[in-house]
Order: sequence, then structure tokens, then C-alpha cells
Amino acid sequence: MGLNVLTQESKNPIGHPHAMRRLVLIAPLLLFAGCATHPLSVTPGRHAQAPALRPQDLPATVDRPNFLPPPSANAKADTYSVVVSNVPVRDLLFALGRDAKLNVDVHPLIKGNVTLNALNQTMPQILDRITRQVDIRYTLENSVLVIQPDSPFVKSYSVDYVNVARSAQGKVSISTSVAATGGSVSGGGGSAEGRNSSNTEVSNVAENKFWERMETNIRELILSTRRAAAQEKREREAQEAKENQVRNAEMIEQKAESDRRRQEDRLKAAQAVAQAGAGAPQLLSMVIGNNAQGANADIDQTGIDVFIHPETGVVTVNATAREHTKVQEYLNRVSAGARRQVLIEATIVEVTLGDRYQAGIDWSVLKTQDNRLNYSQDLTANKFATSPLALLTYTKTASSLLNGSNFTATIKLLEQFGKTKVLSSPKIMALNNQTALLKVVDERVYFNVKLEVTEATTTTPERREYTSEIRTVPVGVVMSVTPQIGENAMVSLNVRPTISRITGYKIDPALRLTGSTVDNEVPEIQVRELESTLKLADGQMAILGGLIQDNIQTSRVGWPLLSRLPWGIGDLFSYRDDSAGKTELVIFMRPVVIHDPSLNGDLHEYQQYLPKEDFFNRPADEISVFKSGLTAH
Repeated sequence: MGLNVLTQESKNPIGHPHAMRRLVLIAPLLLFAGCATHPLSVTPGRHAQAPALRPQDLPATVDRPNFLPPPSANAKADTYSVVVSNVPVRDLLFALGRDAKLNVDVHPLIKGNVTLNALNQTMPQILDRITRQVDIRYTLENSVLVIQPDSPFVKSYSVDYVNVARSAQGKVSISTSVAATGGSVSGGGGSAEGRNSSNTEVSNVAENKFWERMETNIRELILSTRRAAAQEKREREAQEAKENQVRNAEMIEQKAESDRRRQEDRLKAAQAVAQAGAGAPQLLSMVIGNNAQGANADIDQTGIDVFIHPETGVVTVNATAREHTKVQEYLNRVSAGARRQVLIEATIVEVTLGDRYQAGIDWSVLKTQDNRLNYSQDLTANKFATSPLALLTYTKTASSLLNGSNFTATIKLLEQFGKTKVLSSPKIMALNNQTALLKVVDERVYFNVKLEVTEATTTTPERREYTSEIRTVPVGVVMSVTPQIGENAMVSLNVRPTISRITGYKIDPALRLTGSTVDNEVPEIQVRELESTLKLADGQMAILGGLIQDNIQTSRVGWPLLSRLPWGIGDLFSYRDDSAGKTELVIFMRPVVIHDPSLNGDLHEYQQYLPKEDFFNRPADEISVFKSGLTAH
């Protein structure tokens, strides 16, 4: 019998197209429902779960946010106008105190005159100008202005610097000596020995005696300030003495004129008395004189007391207020210069030159389109005093500290001249005028063998005694840098990179000459070294090149004895591999001035190399070099 399925809507049989479409959609759903996975049961306490939130009432809505009150403006300081000429300082100070409604205490030894024109200035500004003309110092506390003579007093300063005295010495020397024999010596019948030699030596000495030189400079600064003050005092007293002489001369002249008139009046009175019959009075004569005295001030011979405690960075000075001002300015500039530091990035690359560039890298073809890569090679005039090699500079294009793309892009440019190989990529951070040294070497060991032979006697045979002395030779990269950082972020560098490696071994012939069967192998060291002084801007990259050398390698492998047969027959039983090439050493260097040496400051890009908070909780296979996809070099 047939089966008919009707829907509630249309009552159509199953053969209807709409019903067939619904069955097609329902059938896959039934199949997927049978394959669905059921959730696993979770055992309480075995898995970390978020704590359940405690029910609590919702906080009340804030109708109006709480804003901070606007900052109140500082009270405007009172200003005064003073215009005086050659007025005693005591009178001026009392007048200022009266107008400013201040209590004034003036020391009895305060003296001198002041000429001042101050318009709308505060009381401290006017007092500071007065101290430049008169040796006084003042304190203003609790509405009391205290004026004292500018006598020496003790004041301490804080200077943050490491307590160390350093001395760095570097020397690069080349000595060539060839001995020659021949020629007769006058007066003798033998031969003379001569020697042709050529020596070249460059020595650098950098001494850093921060605390010792600071103490010396402070003493000299105070002494020079006292000399200037003494000279100013002598000139001021000489001017006052001259003015007093002029004033006294005028007074004497006025007195002489008054006496002359008085004498004339007396003579007239005496003549009148004589004519009247009375006796003539005796006339009194008057003597007029003047004694002018000048003052001469000597230089203050008081001892200059400077106490420095390098362990705590405390500098204590006994000096006047004017001298303390000079000392403070000096310490501020010294501290600012000593705290400047620079990060020096260097990359040493060895380029195996191709056949087209056997004369070396053609730096002129590397000039970029945006003119950021500049090439210069100055070999005239005084340019030999700076750097006789080729100098290539790359202008900084980004404010980022570690703009590694500059280095990478420049190294890739060298690949057109041959195969490149990075020997080392050190980074050194150094303070201003402090020598930094980076040494990454392998201490290769060799022995210095000595042989002592005891001759045989009738009773004892010949005796040989060997003694060895262990010696090491460094093989790797050594770089020393001494930077000088200017206020305008210009960096002067004295750099000396040294790259050394072992090229082979030589047998000491001394032992073989004695008939010993022991060989003493001494390593042959190849040293490539550069010493130069550069001046670069902050972030500017310099490239030093031109160190070219020939590499010749010869190897032969073959059958014993047969490979050494003459007339070319031995070549049939041997294999020879002779290769020759040239390599050029290129040094990239870039200084970056560091203003904020912290991971939140200029060194923030180094944070990516530090372990995260979950570093020690991660499985070992995740932090493994091999599991992470990195390959060992």
C-alpha cells in the first residue's frame, strides 16, 4: 500500500517539491545529532575556576562627576622701583625695609655706596643686584631682613659620580728590521753589521681623575674669584680716595677764601681803630694744611677649604656667598657633562670580494637615491690626522633607538660585491670621556718547551730534561671606545677594533737543532686592527673600510710516496685544491646619545628581549631553542 505524508499547511503528498526540500534539510541534522559529543563531567577541585561573585547591590549612579578644583593662582610678588646714585648702602637698605614693611637688621661692619636703577623688580632681585656692588649677604625669614658681611661660610654640595680613577693606555706599533752584513770597518780587518729598521707607533693615554681634578679646579676657581674681588675693591677704594681728595681740596679752597675775607675784615677794622687813636692790634696769621691718606686693600690670604668625600659624593666648601655662586655654576656644568652617555653599536663584516671587485668595494656606487648614504675619502692636507681610510656616513632617518634596518640594509648593499660574513656585532654603552672595552675572545693555549741537556760522564749517561711553560694568545674581537659627547649631541669617538685569528702553526726549530724528537708548535696569529678618531652626529652611522688582504690556500691529498714522484707523475696519484681570493674588512659604527637610560625611556625597545612574567611557568619544550624553530649557528 502507498504511504502519503501530508503537511499541516498544504496537505500535499510527499512527492510535492516543497515537502521534498524539507526532508532533505532535516535528514543531515538527524545524522549530526547522532554524532554530537557530550560534555565531560568536571570534577570539582581539580581545575582552576573563577570564584563566584557574591551578590551585592548595584552602586548608586553618579549624577555629577567630581572634578578637581582649578589651580589657584600664586599671589603676585610685590615690586619696587629704586633709582639712587652713590647712596650709602645702609640708608638704602633701611629705606627698602620701610617701604616693604620689613624688619631690618644690619651688621655694624656694613659699609659702601650703591648706584642702582631698578624698575618694577621684586625685593630678592634688588638685593641680589646690591650684593654685586657691596660685599654683603642677606637672609629673609619671617619678615626679618638680616644683612651680614660676606664672610666665608660652609656649604655642602652633592655630586653623583662613581668613586674610581681610571687610566687607559693604547698602543699600535709596527716595527720592521732587516739585518745586513758586509763592508769593512776602518781600522779593522773584519766586517761590520748594519740594520735597516722602520718603526711606526701610535700611543693613546686617557686618564680620568674626576675627584682629584674637581678639588683642584674648585680651589683655583675660588682663588681667581678672590683675586677679581680684591682688584675690584682696590679700584673702588682708589676711586673713593680720589673723590675724597677732590672734595677735601674744594673744602680747603672754600676755607682759605673764608679766612682771606675774614683777614681783610680784621685789617679794615684795625685801620679804623688806628685812625681813631687807639693802639693797632696785632694781626693773627693762619696756617692752612691738608694731609690726604689713601687706602690699599690686600688680597684675602685666608685659606681655601675644600673637603671632598668621593664615597658619598659630598663636596663641602668654605667660601663667601659670591664664591659659592661660582662653585654652584661650575658643579652644575661638570655634573651635566659627566652624566651624558652614549650607546655605540658596531658591526664588523668580512666581504669576500668577487672577481669584478678585486680592487676593493666601490663605495661610490652605494649612494642611495634619497642621498642618505654619503661617501668621502680625503687624503690631503690635515685629513691624515683624522682617518686615512674611506669613510661612509649614513644619515639617521628615524627617531627609534634600535633602527636595525639601517644596518641590515647597508650590509645587504655589500652583497653585490661578494659574499658577506658578520664577524661580530657588539654594543657598548659608555659615559662621557670614559673608555669602554669589549673583549670576546678564545684564550688559545700553547706551550713554550725548554730542553736542558746534561752531558754524559764516565759514570752517568746523557740526561735530557724537558720543561714547559703554558702561554695563551687571545683569538677573537677586542674593541675599545672612548667617546666625547657635546652639548649639541655631537659625538667624537676614538675607536680601536682588533680582530685576530689563528692561521696556522710553526714548529720551533730550537728543539730540532738539539736532536730532540719533541716538536713545539707556535701559533701564527693574523691581526687586523684599526685605530681612528671620528666625529659623528647622534644616530649617524659611519662605515670604515679599506682593509684588504689576500687569502691563498693550498691543499694536497694523495697516495703516500706515489703522490711525490717527479716530472708530473705524482699528480696522477694526488688531488690538489689551490684557491686564492681577497677579503675586505668593513666596520659599521653608530653612536646613539642616551638621555633616559631606562626600559621606559630610550631603551624601551630592549624590553622585547627580556623574559615575560610567565617565563618561568612555561614548559621547557616551549622555551627550548630547537622546539622554538631556532637553529644553532
